[in-house]
Amino acid sequence: MNIGVLIPLLVTTLVAIAGWYAAHYFSSIRDRRQKLVDLRAEYLLNIYRRLERSVGKEVTRESADDIETALADLQVLGSRTQIEMARQFIKEWGSRDLGGINVGVLLEDIRNSLRVDLGLEPVSGHVDHFRLHLAPPAPGVKDTRTQA
Repeated sequence: MNIGVLIPLLVTTLVAIAGWYAAHYFSSIRDRRQKLVDLRAEYLLNIYRRLERSVGKEVTRESADDIETALADLQVLGSRTQIEMARQFIKEWGSRDLGGINVGVLLEDIRNSLRVDLGLEPVSGHVDHFRLHLAPPAPGVKDTRTQA
């Protein structure tokens, strides 16, 4: 067998195998990071929606569940600042110092984190909340909203 042909063939094969392995390794790292970014963005968006939905409303069982779930999720996937704000919110709610609770600052921070994660341009200013209050039906008019 001709050793002069075998050595370049082996070197080429080893380089190709090493290149394939390196490409696979770095692709899997990139895929894991992207999956984490996607998961975090999904959770932060759900947290944002739950908290925003509860702003300016009377606390009901449903809104209480939304707030509890949002704060629990935020303490897992939020930034350090968001976790600290969630902890402060919980502490103030527990002591019933309700005058100091401002979920708007927390919503702004979540919004900014999401925009960074999604590669969107930064925005400034507070989050505005829009609430529609439905008028009760006129006397004698049947309310069709509650029918199945």
